Amino acid sequence: MIRASVSIDSENERKTPTLPLDRCHAKTRWNNGNKVLGVTVFQHCLIVGYVAQALYLNRLHLGTRSLTPSSAAFMASVHDIGKVYPAFQSKLYAACGLDAGIGEHAHNEDKQFGFHYTVSRAALIDHDEFLAEIAGCHHGFEPEIIYPSDSLCYGGKPWQELREQLFFALQKIFEPDARFEGSNKDFALGLVTLADWIGSDERFSFSNSIRPEVLKIQALNAVEKAGFVRSDYVKGLSFKTVFGFEPRRIQEQFYSQVNGEGVYVLEAPMGIGKTEAALYAAYALLASQKASGIYFALPSRVTSDQIHGRMERFLSAICSDDGSGEYQHAQLVHGLSWLKTTSLGEEGSPGGSWFDSTKRALLSPFGVGTIDQALMAVLRVRHNYLRSYGLSGKVVILDEVHTYDSYTGTLLSDLVSLLRSLHCTVIILSATLTASQRCELLGQKDHHLRDDMQVYPALTISTSTESEKIIPLQCPDGREVSLKMSYEDEKPMEVAIDKALQGEQVLWIENSVPEAQQIFRLFSARLQSTSVEVGLLHARFTLSDRDSNEFHWIRLYGSDSAERRVQKGRILVGTQVLEQSLDIDSDFLVTRLCPTDMLLQRMGRLWRHEGNDKLRPSSASCRATILCTPSTSEVFPALKGNSRFVYAPYVLLRTLEVLQNLKTVSLPKDIKTLVETTYSERKDVGAMAVFLSELLQEKEKLRFAALSNVSTVGGTLSDEMVKTRYSDRPTGSLLLVKSCQEAGSHLDLQLLDGNKVSLRLEGYDTSLVRRQKSAELLKNSISVSARKLCRIPEQTKRYFSNYIYVGSFPTDDAGTVFSVGIVDDEGIVRAFLTGEKIGFYDAKLGLDMEKDMI
Repeated sequence: MIRASVSIDSENERKTPTLPLDRCHAKTRWNNGNKVLGVTVFQHCLIVGYVAQALYLNRLHLGTRSLTPSSAAFMASVHDIGKVYPAFQSKLYAACGLDAGIGEHAHNEDKQFGFHYTVSRAALIDHDEFLAEIAGCHHGFEPEIIYPSDSLCYGGKPWQELREQLFFALQKIFEPDARFEGSNKDFALGLVTLADWIGSDERFSFSNSIRPEVLKIQALNAVEKAGFVRSDYVKGLSFKTVFGFEPRRIQEQFYSQVNGEGVYVLEAPMGIGKTEAALYAAYALLASQKASGIYFALPSRVTSDQIHGRMERFLSAICSDDGSGEYQHAQLVHGLSWLKTTSLGEEGSPGGSWFDSTKRALLSPFGVGTIDQALMAVLRVRHNYLRSYGLSGKVVILDEVHTYDSYTGTLLSDLVSLLRSLHCTVIILSATLTASQRCELLGQKDHHLRDDMQVYPALTISTSTESEKIIPLQCPDGREVSLKMSYEDEKPMEVAIDKALQGEQVLWIENSVPEAQQIFRLFSARLQSTSVEVGLLHARFTLSDRDSNEFHWIRLYGSDSAERRVQKGRILVGTQVLEQSLDIDSDFLVTRLCPTDMLLQRMGRLWRHEGNDKLRPSSASCRATILCTPSTSEVFPALKGNSRFVYAPYVLLRTLEVLQNLKTVSLPKDIKTLVETTYSERKDVGAMAVFLSELLQEKEKLRFAALSNVSTVGGTLSDEMVKTRYSDRPTGSLLLVKSCQEAGSHLDLQLLDGNKVSLRLEGYDTSLVRRQKSAELLKNSISVSARKLCRIPEQTKRYFSNYIYVGSFPTDDAGTVFSVGIVDDEGIVRAFLTGEKIGFYDAKLGLDMEKDMI
């Protein structure tokens, strides 16, 4: 940002006439299809100030209160003081077909001189640098150049005197009692931005009153309706009362050590209940007012879907029901249910960039989502500070952290550091974390391995009040898994079919969607005349189909599936979604070769629940077959197929070296040894040295890319221009419809699920109707490679932009972030208007894309 020392105005330039404050408006609104002037700037500033006060008081966690002063209400109230500005007022009046009487020349100057938030910063900078910075950045952009506040480009001295009049009026009302030095900028910016969004939402029906006692009540109600409810917790609940079963010793050891802010790394085997242990630790902190909420972050949307149900049951057990819990259910932001119960202003309305449960989950007191949205807090993206605010003071649970590449791993280390500064309790869960990964997460740059780093299971504690310590945990009873390496697919398929015919529950995991779809087709064809049920799970289904598929198969393979699993044999085919956070139990496992840590996760879905052992067919034994199809040269059999596009060849070959001569693996005893052996540093020669060099170069490239995106140099980017995972395949949203017809002022759609929706231009649908239609569109959408998507005309996109997010930046190099596919009666998907074939869709197969590798 450049702060100009002199005005650019000439002395001869005429002064712009002023408006009285009660004619300076902050918003427009729709009234019976017509755009009219909304609340005044003074009214809007009061509303936002009182909303900020309500949000501030809503924070019970004392640590987060220290991040910003008690004068938060005044800080928020002055955020839009720059709307008292001739260019902005001229623009609003003109949008309503009115003449503000301040000169037509001012109408187009708003953008030229940096919009109203730049004027806010200029007007406040002589009062308080921190206040000015918050006001100038609350729209997510840093003003590029600021002129003196009395410059004629901002209206001259008369308009600055109006802004001063407003400033002192707000100061008198809110009576700030502290300066702002030492406040956390990200937290303060997030608080002000959120207050502005809620205070701007017409759904909350703020009155035109300027009486404090009226606005305070309306602000409190609005904050509650937005989902920010002060929860009361039932104190003294036992683990069994919350979850319905007695804790294991390893769970007790963990949650008894989590007593406040800091980082807690739990390394423990698959299936021991790490999720429940983490949630119970979070409950203890919530009940003692040491935390303000929970954010549960997982590697993918599909895995977060599975945690949702467990989290919801957990909340219903710990939250007291005293008649004030109307919004308790809505507090858990996930999926689409929140659309009808919460509201969040323009950015959070249908079509806005924050009209997305994965983002909203960060702001809600309780949220389940992907790690990506949390990582955005450390990237230079618009509104990254809002994510920081949403996470502050919470128990942040990071699950399956071993699954991330070097790019995401670098970001994750920065995220953990940020969460520490925001007074969070960070709980990191993994079954297969390496010692070096653990050190990086804890910010230990020089991580020479100590003897206690090889302890497993273990809890590592790092807080600001005591030095890091590693506590050994009780190792649960183990089991032996018989291993078989197979260099062809046909024999394992025959074995899987034979086992399914004998009543076993078979799990077959591939490394890519196309390969999983092909295996599913083969099994379906060969078993169509038998009683064996065949299913497929991956991420390329519409939300409606994915939810129904997952619900069906989790009931069959889950922990409470005893009665159903004995009915008949089954084969469930899937991708990596089956290895992460899913509580499923199979009798026999077939998996494509993947890195050791992920392979062990897949083995964790084999003979998982002892209660099912007596129900398993007599043919069943705890066995896993690892598929490693030979390449043409027979030299590197691990590199055949699509796996080389998903995982580093060097890691696959090291995994093969570790496992190929093993007949059995003892879980959990062998976990630490196998993982550390795979990833230990060594000197390689020949082809392996080449693969290692490629891997190290890629890691350095990923690390550099991550640091570049964390850097504050280069300006603010949109979400779609920044990645939290290194991938050459950016994704977009494909809406599947059966028909799409433009008719006058609306667009008529018949969605893939058969529902019909009519999309209208702004000014027609009510907020609730827009939300209902948005939910229907999202249920029929799929996340796919952006390069596969065809652009739709801007005129057509305008209809969708009022209901779902269609992107705000051009993405010529990576395709587009939104497109529409027409599905015919045969299931063939073609691009809207061009008719280009995209692929084929079936409710059981998912989207099968043309020439897709992964």
